[in-house]
Amino acid sequence: MIKYILVVFFMIGGLSLSAQSGIDGNSEEINIYPNPATDYFMVKNEVAVNRLQVFNVIGRQMKDFLVLNEQQQFNIGDLNSGLYLVRFLDEKGNIITTKRINKR
Repeated sequence: MIKYILVVFFMIGGLSLSAQSGIDGNSEEINIYPNPATDYFMVKNEVAVNRLQVFNVIGRQMKDFLVLNEQQQFNIGDLNSGLYLVRFLDEKGNIITTKRINKR
């Protein structure tokens, strides 16, 4: 039942289910760490990421970051604990992939 609700959420919320589940080819080239995170997370990527968007589980966008360099920290200290989705976008605004992060 929960899986069905999540599938409907991803379809309605506009987040690509295939990207979130790691089916696309770029998924393994992007890693979020530390995960779980407390105040910030960083990204190790081998593809050109221009922007990150952080969504809560009901699909509300909570953060929007421009990616300026490879060692950038993304502050999520003001978010409540829980599960979030991080959408990775290229310079044209196309979705590269979506990853999960746990906030403690």
